[in-house]
Amino acid sequence: MDLELGAFGEDTDERPGLVRIALGHAHVPAESAVLVGDTPADVRGGTAADVHVVRRNRTHRP
Repeated sequence: MDLELGAFGEDTDERPGLVRIALGHAHVPAESAVLVGDTPADVRGGTAADVHVVRRNRTHRP
């Protein structure tokens, strides 16, 4: 894992901004990216940044 490609809370307060920063670091266009998140804020942030979003339900236990 290359942490230089990510974005962190100190980079910006808004989720869409974090997604856009990470995309820029990775040189990946939004339409080619997938965000996997486990909160409604993750889903909203990914959607606002125009990336495909997969929400993982972390409360489900088989």
